[in-house]
Amino acid sequence: MSFGENFKFVRQQKHLTQAAVAEELYVARQTISSWENGRSYPDIGMLVQISTVYDLSLDYLLKEDLSMLKHYEVQTTTSRRQQRLLSVGYGINLGLLFLSYCFWFLDIEGSFTDIVTVGLIVMTFTLLLNYPHFDEWATTKREGWT
Repeated sequence: MSFGENFKFVRQQKHLTQAAVAEELYVARQTISSWENGRSYPDIGMLVQISTVYDLSLDYLLKEDLSMLKHYEVQTTTSRRQQRLLSVGYGINLGLLFLSYCFWFLDIEGSFTDIVTVGLIVMTFTLLLNYPHFDEWATTKREGWT
């Protein structure tokens, strides 16, 4: 049985409508319909919430749905890739920041200084656009240091 079929079965056993479930989980009714029909899947946090609200094990919800497991595997791979990119980006940004301070303190001028400054500005904006992922990245790095 797929996640959607399991989810729909439990909802119907509890005599709930899609709208009632959506309200309880703070999502749109169409989202519940998409989950039940296999067009999309809830994220991990929502799965835990579903498990808690309906007193179901995650094993029951996930075990037989191979396409859903593949979906989460792809999500995990994408998340790891984003973390690596953020790590490289923060490293480059720190390097450029260090270089720009060195040039400033040593009072060095030239085209290389301009390139470093422009690079620093571009990297800073790039990192700011990815700021929502910073907490996740920083937590991962902190755990690696201990």
